[in-house]
Formats: sequence, C-alpha cells, structure tokens
Amino acid sequence: YRGLYKVDNPNGDEIISKEGHSLTKRFRKLIQNSSQLKDGTLLDGEIVFITADGLPSFDQLSLYPNHSRKGSLQYIVFDILSDGKSSKVQSSLKTRKQILDEIELPT
Repeated sequence: YRGLYKVDNPNGDEIISKEGHSLTKRFRKLIQNSSQLKDGTLLDGEIVFITADGLPSFDQLSLYPNHSRKGSLQYIVFDILSDGKSSKVQSSLKTRKQILDEIELPT
C-alpha cells in the first residue's frame, strides 16, 4: 500500500493513505521513534510485506495483521514531501533524494 508517514513527535507519528485514511492502527508496528526528524516531516513510501523467502507478498499484506504468515512488515521510503520546515514538492527529485540520504529515516 502507498502511505504517507507524518512525523508528529508530541502526539505520535501516523501513516496515512493517499486517500487520507489513517493506516496507523493497522500498521502500528511500522511507527518508529522518529525524534531525530522535525515535526511536520512528511515521507512518501510503500508498505510491503516481505515473506520469509524474501519476496514481497500483496496477499499477505492484505491479510495483515490477522492471517499473515512468517515474514516482516516494512515501510520503504522513496520520497520526502516536507522536511518539517518547508515543502519539498517543488524541489527536484535529485534534491529530494539528497535530503533523504542525509537524514536518519524510520525503519
């Protein structure tokens, strides 16, 4: 699933679908201590379920957390939309990738 990871240190981070629905409760395991990131940081990424064989499984993701087999849930960040100070949407992809390389991301 595509998900936006919103950093909100005092109130708790959240994961939001592209449609604006909260995915936080369902994928609580992905919420990490992101205190190294500024409040308001907004990351764009993909929620994936990786099987014990190392393969992504949409079927297992759609069943998560109720009937998933052995494997791991992961949030793969591929873009930054805000660094907590300003929007990065108008920045070039190269600039946004450089920003991602310089910050410690939740894993």
